[in-house]
Amino acid sequence: MLSANDELERVARESYGRLVAYLSRDTHDLGAAEDLLCDAITKALTKWPEQGIPDRPEAWLLRVARNRLIDQQRQRERHRRAIQQLEIAMEAFAPEALADRAPIDHRLSLMFACSHPEIDSDLRTALILNVILGVPAEQLGSAFLVKPATMSQRLVRAKKRIRDLQLSLDLPESEEQSARLHSVLDAVYGAYALGWEYLPSRSENSQSLDREALWLSELLANEFAEIGEAQALHALLLYNESRRSCRTDDAGAFVPLDRQNPEEWDAVLIDRADQRLRAASENMTFGRYQLEAAIQSAQIEGLRDGRVDHDVILLLYEGLLQHHPSVGALVAYAAAAHAGGDLDLAEQLLGRVDAATVSRYHCFWVVLAHINRDRGNQEQFHQAKQRALSLTTDARMREFLDRELSFGN
Repeated sequence: MLSANDELERVARESYGRLVAYLSRDTHDLGAAEDLLCDAITKALTKWPEQGIPDRPEAWLLRVARNRLIDQQRQRERHRRAIQQLEIAMEAFAPEALADRAPIDHRLSLMFACSHPEIDSDLRTALILNVILGVPAEQLGSAFLVKPATMSQRLVRAKKRIRDLQLSLDLPESEEQSARLHSVLDAVYGAYALGWEYLPSRSENSQSLDREALWLSELLANEFAEIGEAQALHALLLYNESRRSCRTDDAGAFVPLDRQNPEEWDAVLIDRADQRLRAASENMTFGRYQLEAAIQSAQIEGLRDGRVDHDVILLLYEGLLQHHPSVGALVAYAAAAHAGGDLDLAEQLLGRVDAATVSRYHCFWVVLAHINRDRGNQEQFHQAKQRALSLTTDARMREFLDRELSFGN
């Protein structure tokens, strides 16, 4: 009886030309067909000794080669879509004035009022979260990486300015709405993020906050259907919602995205998010949320297929950083680079973050700990890990990090 390697040698010798011919019909490229078959033979060298010789060895090699071809086609499509997103960003222009429409929800009216041009642009999102959605200054300080007292003082000054200038708290005219929409979208996203950062047993207040933000994002997407960023924000939140039930296991422990079971995600919500993202791409506007939603889409699609395309994700993060530079974008980009195995790029990106800014940002220290662990820098690893743990407020997330961040893992 032939060994697995002997049988593979026989099949390769007798069927190589026939299999290349089959694959050339699929690829229209002889060189590509030969590469696909070589990949299949290489895989057989590992699989056949472990799993046994398949009943139809030729068919096995052909199937594996064709599956590899499908993977390559999907990868090219992901790259094409990522590049298309970036091309849209380069060609984007400001939205035209919105058409007249009926008054919308009163909370949204107040959000637009708090986005008045007389209010400092850096404060509009925090003011909306505080005044309309009831987020306290202490929580906002943590989210915006400033001391709670500093945030409280800024909010007091903004409210005083509204009073002194007697700014209207009613919904602005339609031509003013598009100019203020981005601040409103930022506030809705901020509210969702503040609620989402806590695991499922979080307080009722934070739980209602992200649910409220999800509802508001849908209202905005419907009300401003022609604005791509409104569609994209709702898509982004729907992608997150699709994984809500998988964030913890039966014991309540945190489960990171790459260890979740994609079959347990809510496929209906993912489909709805895909539809919103497609609608956003059809509009002649572009921005941060389309890129962030595209990143989520690429991650979800990759994990569902069992093959995450890190190149596409890094390309989208590069576009996000150019279009909407922020500490969060830099750190997320660094985390993606680390996940893709590019420690140099990850370290370079973290080096661009101002040290004072990240003194309260635990995600920075988590990524830095991972990099130092992989570099073999034990002392720097432990310093970064302790800093990350000290800044992590959720107890179960802290338990996860303490367990996960072990030197030598």
